[in-house]
Amino acid sequence: MNFFKESIEDTFLILFEGASEGIVVVNSDQLIVATNSSARAIFGYEDDELEGKKLDALIPMEYHKA
Repeated sequence: MNFFKESIEDTFLILFEGASEGIVVVNSDQLIVATNSSARAIFGYEDDELEGKKLDALIPMEYHKA
């Protein structure tokens, strides 16, 4: 059963990192927990630079709620 779980995780990571669309994963506190390479390229960030930041970090200030 452990092999099956590892296989699913490996497949997910391949799809996640290989996607041409930017993917940003946030938790219930709106903290970024994961980004793929496309999202980092779109927003101009390096690996692990966004993790732990609020999702608002990706939204221009003019679109933030007043």
